[in-house]
Amino acid sequence: SVEDVATMCGYSKSNFCKVFKQVTGKTFHTVLNDHRIQIACTLLQETQASIDRIAAQVGFSDAKSFCRSFKTTLGISPGSYRKQQQNV
Repeated sequence: SVEDVATMCGYSKSNFCKVFKQVTGKTFHTVLNDHRIQIACTLLQETQASIDRIAAQVGFSDAKSFCRSFKTTLGISPGSYRKQQQNV
C-alpha cells in the first residue's frame, strides 16, 4: 500500500504522495496501476490463467476493478487483449 511505501521511505503518506508526484509527474497509484497492468499483459500472453486469477496475482481486489482499470489504461478488455495477442 502507499502507506507501507511511505513508511519505508521515512515519509508520511501525504508527504510521500506529494514528493512522488513532483519527482515522477504521476501519482503513486497511477505508477502502481500501470506496473500491475504490464504484469497482467505478460500473464495474459504467456499463461491460460483466468482473468480472476490474474487480477488477484497482480494485486486487484476483484476481477471487476481489474477489468475496468485494464480497459481504462489500454482501451481494450483483458479477454480481448489475450485474443488479440494470440492472433499476432
